[in-house]
Amino acid sequence: MFIQFLNLLATIISVISLLIVTYGALIAFIAFTINELKRFTGKYTSINIRRLRATFGTYLLLGLEFLIASDILKTVLEPTLNELAILGGIVVLRTVLSVFLNKEIKELDKLEKYMNFVIEKLELKEAIFNIIFVSNEEIHNINREYRHTDRVTDVISFALEDNPDVVYDSFRLLGDIYIAIDVAYDQAVEYNHSREREVCFLATHGLLHLLGYDHMTLEEEKVMFGKQEELLNEFEIKR
Repeated sequence: MFIQFLNLLATIISVISLLIVTYGALIAFIAFTINELKRFTGKYTSINIRRLRATFGTYLLLGLEFLIASDILKTVLEPTLNELAILGGIVVLRTVLSVFLNKEIKELDKLEKYMNFVIEKLELKEAIFNIIFVSNEEIHNINREYRHTDRVTDVISFALEDNPDVVYDSFRLLGDIYIAIDVAYDQAVEYNHSREREVCFLATHGLLHLLGYDHMTLEEEKVMFGKQEELLNEFEIKR
């Protein structure tokens, strides 16, 4: 009787695991689809695909936790080599996924905390802007179409305050910052510093452009890059 109960419990836990993963996949699919459809309506707004991936990964990890619990019960009831191999495989998969997911979540959280710090330092609490992570292909297309430069770049800013048609209410609508995440990671390796510093550097660079900073002359470059380093160092973004 007790063994039957444990078998039933293992089955229930396995079903719960499947439901959790399915629910996470459904949420991720709906969010991704809604975001992509906005491209065709002209109302595309930024969505952090990496955060979406991290959210789904979190559900997947939780599902694997339940699956491990279920397999532990099955292994206790029937300690065969097959069950041990399945359990070991699930544990390895869960561990690898956890390492990469936690790293990605930490990077996202660090960027969010850093940008909140920048907003406070620059007194931009009444301002709105978007940071959009894109692929190399996407930023190449944007660069070619809007800046007439046929190459991949790391960051592009579009300042709405330069547009006389934009009407402000009680806040400043600054614009959009597009960051090519793969380019950022490659540059981090090239410049021999951390990925988080490169991403935070590009986000700061893009934001300062939205605020009117530029680096067309040596004097402008000195002011703009000096402000970037000041913000990065004060927040202690490590190289």
